[in-house]
This record gives sequence, structure tokens and C-alpha cells, in this order.
Amino acid sequence: MLLGLQLQKLHIKYTCTSSYCICIVGVLFLSVLLIVLSKPKRTASKRIPESLLLSLHGLNCTVELCIPLYVVWHYTGAPMFGFAYLFTAVLLWMKLISYAHCNRDLRLAWYHAAEAAKRKDDKADNNSHTHLAAPAQPPALASTAVSGTQALLLSNAIHDAHHVLACAVSWQTSSYPSNISLSNVYYFWFAPTLSYQLNYPKTPCIRWYYVANLAVRCCIALLLMTLIVEQYILPALQTSFHPITRGDLLSTAETLLALCIPSTYVWLLIFYGFFHVLLNLLAELFGDRLFYRDWWNATTIEAYWRLWNLPVHYWMVRHMYFPCLRAGISKTMASVLCFVLSAVFHELLISVPFRMVKFYAFFGMLANVLLVPITKAVDDYCGKGSQAGNWIFWVVFCFVGQPMSVLLYYRDYCSDNHCTMPFAQPHT
Repeated sequence: MLLGLQLQKLHIKYTCTSSYCICIVGVLFLSVLLIVLSKPKRTASKRIPESLLLSLHGLNCTVELCIPLYVVWHYTGAPMFGFAYLFTAVLLWMKLISYAHCNRDLRLAWYHAAEAAKRKDDKADNNSHTHLAAPAQPPALASTAVSGTQALLLSNAIHDAHHVLACAVSWQTSSYPSNISLSNVYYFWFAPTLSYQLNYPKTPCIRWYYVANLAVRCCIALLLMTLIVEQYILPALQTSFHPITRGDLLSTAETLLALCIPSTYVWLLIFYGFFHVLLNLLAELFGDRLFYRDWWNATTIEAYWRLWNLPVHYWMVRHMYFPCLRAGISKTMASVLCFVLSAVFHELLISVPFRMVKFYAFFGMLANVLLVPITKAVDDYCGKGSQAGNWIFWVVFCFVGQPMSVLLYYRDYCSDNHCTMPFAQPHT
């Protein structure tokens, strides 16, 4: 074949269809429960206590995450399917947290506005019974009124602005509590965002040719990832397995160098396929299009984590960072807690599908906490506009982080399961 490359056959065993269906049905049921609990009452006397709602939302989110963790840990299929399912479950968990948090704020504001309006009406009724109201006088508008010409120009400007926006993107309009509906929560689940909001941008017309183009590009990225894994990464791991288990440091260093380029290519293809292709495909259907910024130019680790995954960054800021600040926690500790939460989920996404808890991903993520002040100090020392921090990022990313993680997990998984294809081969 071309360049003498031949793809090995992937032996994939999918053995838990019924368990997956049960979990999906359970998630759908929990979503209905969440909607019922979020529905505000029309009178304050029937208002559900916030502590009870908080407990029920917490139980809802916990069960939604624990069921997939249990199924993926105990089923006997390939880890790649377990990872895909657990990854979806984590995304849904984050969406449920955002849905509950945002609607809680909206609910409290709605109750506050309703109580304020009721107090105002009661006060007006009392005043009407005590004395006669004077005839209503029109407000003085002379000082704030605009001329007919100005009004016409303003109207034309607003019309032009609306026309421009309508050509680019349209918005669905909803308000609380009318947003509490099954269609709204399912729309949020499929929208390419993790942070709930009342209104979302929507594309007025879908370019189906562009959608097909993105789908083809996604398939090509997947094929290229498979090619690189089969032809470069797996052979390097297989030939170095026994020297690494014997503690041969020279062979380990050689394997790391052999893995740095292909593993970086695979990671970049994953980023391209997911953030640039798949999410933009969803954006063509929904309208939201900002998913990443120029993380490759980041001069500090902190800037990299802010720029490369905007949906998760916005979720962390909204539902983790700012709540910590409001609770009196310092900015530094709030940032550390965000890294800890991210480290926990990175470990879950890798350890559970492979059924081995090694904490490599957890401590690898926590190592970023130490790299944040180091890269910031280097960036400050070298001056604004220097790329020294960017060099450190790429060296750590390409030569240490990705290859070392792949090597450690491959060694431990194959030692426990006596296999050579950890991603596609079922557990033994």
C-alpha cells in the first residue's frame, strides 16, 4: 500500500449494550426529575425550601455520574468505548450542575421580584383606601424627548442593526420560568456549551454542504489518528515493553523520544477533530462558535489552560472560581481548587475505563499548579512579548507530558491484562 503502510485490524468487543441502554434511560428519567424540581411555584406559600432543592439537585447529579462509573468499571468491553461513554456522562454532569446553578439564581431573583411587586401592590391598595388619588399627570418629556428627525434616524439605525444581526445569527428568546421545560433542557444538552443560559444564538439557515464537509473532515482526522497509533505509537511501545519493565533507563528515554512526535500529532488531531470540526458542526446547527483561542502562542501554563478549552474554562469560572471567591476563598486557592477538580475528572476518565487507579493523570494535572508560577516568573523575567514561556510549554507538553503518560499507562495496563492493544482489546 501507499508508503508500505498497512493498518492492523482492530479487534473490538462490545458486550454491554443492555447496560448502556439502562444508563441512558436512567439519565433521561433524572432529567425529567430535575425539571419537575426546578419548576417554581406561583405562590410563596407553596415554595419548596432551597435546602431541599439543593439536596435533590445534588442527589440527581451524583446518581447521574455514579451509574456510568459503576457500569464502565464492571463491564468487560474495550476501554475506548468505556472512555467515550464516561466522557459523555461527565459532560452531562457538568451541564446538570450549570442548569441547576443558573436556574437557582433565576428562581431566587424571580421570587424576589414577585415579593417586591406584591409589597408594592399592597402599599398602593392601602394608599387608595386612605385618600383619593390625584388625577394622573403625564410625565414631563420635554427635557428628554427627541425630535422627529432624531427619532427617525434612531429607528433606521436600529432597523439596520437588527438586519445585520439577523443575517449573521438569530437568538431564541425565553424568560424564567417559561424556560423550565423538557425541550429547553434537551436543547441545552445538545448545544455545544457547558454553561446554561436563557437564550442561545441560533443559525438562521443551516449550510448542509458545510456540515457534510465537516463530517468528512472528522472522519479523516479519526483515520489519521488510527494510522499514527497503529504505525508509530503501538510499535514503539511494544518493542520497549520488556526493557522498560526491567528498568532500562536508556530504553525508556529512547521510547519517550520516539513517542513525542506521534503522540503530539495524535493530541493535535484530537483537538482539531473535536474542537474545530465536531463543535463547529454543532455550531452550524446551534449558532455558538467560540470554543478555543490561540493557545499555541501561550507564554504561561495559566494562559494555556484559559485558551485551549473555552467551554470548560467558562464553566470553571462560573460554577467553581467565582463561587469560591464569594465564599471568601482567595484567588490563588480558588485556582488551585479548579485544578484539583480538573485533576479528579482527568483521573476518572482514564482510570475507570482501564480499570486501574494509578493517579498518573491526577498528579500530572496537579503538576500544572507548580508550572503556573514558574512559567509566569520566566515570562516576567524575559519581558513582555518573549516566547521563553511558550518554549517551556511546548517542551513539557511534547517531550514529557504526553509521551510519559502514554508510556506509564501502557506498561501498567499490559502488565495487568497481558495485552498489546490496550485501547481496543477487552479486559481479561
